[in-house]
Amino acid sequence: MKKVLLFGGGTWHDFPGVAAVLTEALAPVARVAYTEDSGMLSDRGLKEFDVLALYTCLFTSDDTLADKSRAALPGHAQHAVESFVAGGK
Repeated sequence: MKKVLLFGGGTWHDFPGVAAVLTEALAPVARVAYTEDSGMLSDRGLKEFDVLALYTCLFTSDDTLADKSRAALPGHAQHAVESFVAGGK
């Protein structure tokens, strides 16, 4: 069974609700973990997953986003995602 990390977040959609739907839909073939914590996007955090799905609506010009720092992935997270994808998982 595949392990899927679904990274989401933003102010415009019901991200936890979508995660619940995907978790149920993929249950026969995958275990889905949903997070809005960019700390999970690290080499160590991604190590236990087979699939990474990014589903966000985070941008600095979003007036409803109180914490603008969430609008950009930290450099370490970008590197980890690039490495994960380059690794062919």
